Order: sequence, then structure tokens, then C-alpha cells
Amino acid sequence: MQVTKPQAAKMVGVKRSTFYKHIKDKSISITNDNKIDVSELQRVYGHENVVPLDQVPKENTASTKPTAEKALKEQIIKLETDLENEKKERQKDKEELREMLNTYKEQNKELNNHLAKALDNSSEIKKAITDQRSDKDKERSQIEQDRENQLSEIKNLVSEIKGVADTKKTKWFWQK
Repeated sequence: MQVTKPQAAKMVGVKRSTFYKHIKDKSISITNDNKIDVSELQRVYGHENVVPLDQVPKENTASTKPTAEKALKEQIIKLETDLENEKKERQKDKEELREMLNTYKEQNKELNNHLAKALDNSSEIKKAITDQRSDKDKERSQIEQDRENQLSEIKNLVSEIKGVADTKKTKWFWQK
């Protein structure tokens, strides 16, 4: 009895691609009509390893298709869930950034108020020291130094606030 190559592969229990390799490697004889004699399979694989064609379990391709579809649907659901979670996380990050920005704005206002008070105090001190020329020059330079220090601190805080806000703005969900 002669069988086709796919039937022969099923009879010996290997995949079709493996069987085609065996044809070359194990010198399995093929007839002119591209079929293989069962006795040739028994010669190469042994009598006990060749299952008669009528006893070969049939593949149920209909059952594998729904399984593949089910796996794809599960994967789609998982991806949609992941996407929804990422959206929620990004929304949460946006809210945190807004809160931080509001806090920094409040701190900036406080610093500006302190600066304005310091400037007012410095002008009052200048008025009180008008009679002492040499001390006046010393205090003036001290006040200017204090102003520069306060202004420098404010600038540093503002730039730090901007830096933090900028890093939070550009942070994407995959950079966490």
C-alpha cells in the first residue's frame, strides 16, 4: 500500500517538515507518483513505530482555530486593560503635576512678598542712617548684598520649580 508524504508523516508520528528532512537524511524511497510505500516506512522506522493509516488520530483543525481566536481575544483584552491602566496613571501624574505647580506658585508668591518686605525695610533703614555717611555707605552695600542674595535665592527656587515641572511634563508612561 502506498501513501502520500503527509499521510506517511502522520503514520510515523512526526511533523510534515521533519518527515521531509527524514526523506533526505534517512534515504526514504519515493515512487514516481510521489508516494511512499508503507513497507519503506516500516524499514526505516521499524514495524512497531508505524501506525496503520486507519488508526492515525485525525486532527481537529476546527478546535484549534477557536483556541487561537480565543488567545487573540484574551490578548486584546489584556492590551486594552493595560492601555486603560496607563491612561489612569497618566491622569494621576497630570493631577500631581498640577498640585505641584500650584504649590510652587504659592511659594513663589510668598518669596515675592518677603522680597518686597525686605526692600521696604531696606529703604526705611536707608532713611534712618542718612546722617552717618560712612556707616550709610557700609549699610547700603550690605543691603544691596542682601538684596542680591535674596534675589539669587528666588531665582534659584524659580528655576528649580521650572525644572521639576518640566521633567514631570515630559515624562511618558514608558519612562517610569
